Amino acid sequence: MPTPEELNAIAENLGQMQLGLDDTFRFKCHGCGKCCKNREDILLTPRDLFRLAKCMGLTPTQTMDRCCESYIGGQTGIPTVRLKPVGKNKVCPLLKENKCSVHASKPVVCALFPLGRFQKPSKDDPRLPGESGYLLMPTSGCGRTFRTVRAYLESFGIPLEDVFHAQWNGTLMFLVDFFRDALRAGTPQPALNTLRDITFVLLYLRYDTESEFLPQFEASAATLKELLNGIRAKAFPPKTILDARPA
Repeated sequence: MPTPEELNAIAENLGQMQLGLDDTFRFKCHGCGKCCKNREDILLTPRDLFRLAKCMGLTPTQTMDRCCESYIGGQTGIPTVRLKPVGKNKVCPLLKENKCSVHASKPVVCALFPLGRFQKPSKDDPRLPGESGYLLMPTSGCGRTFRTVRAYLESFGIPLEDVFHAQWNGTLMFLVDFFRDALRAGTPQPALNTLRDITFVLLYLRYDTESEFLPQFEASAATLKELLNGIRAKAFPPKTILDARPA
């Protein structure tokens, strides 16, 4: 897990650290399990939770109860899900005898390791997500085998054109904007809690693991956006020039 200093270095040098799909890097997994310990940052998307539930023969709700937890992001103000670390060493709950017990269905952030993935803004509209970008985490360049980003993604079944990833980032941007507007409008805390609960259930829990994930996610996201846009139109005053000025 990168230190705060390393994360700052990534932010400051992102342009220089990016890898193209056909750029090469070196990495070899030694099966030591170190990358699964001292972790409090393994965040899950709805697709990650769905795949874990399907692999474990559980519902998303049961999977949450067994190995995950949710909280409200301090910077985003929206429901966030992570794998719940275990013990004083904060071990991933899915690590068994230093091996991932759900290797074929592990969260994408784990499958990508040692690569990081980020969303570039759309060239047509910077407010919307564009194509994905990749970088090699600074503590992870090791091993003798050279491989391309493209081949590494394909080996884990991660699509180069990840429709869900783009849709998810767009949904996150919408939610961050909505809940910031809700706070600006002075929405009472009980109402905020209810809206966040609805958001969490629709985006993370309301799935049938015997059916395809993406159509279910698209339907839930559309329902949520319609609901929240209706609330925004009725309850939030329009932004003014004064609202846009820096504090």
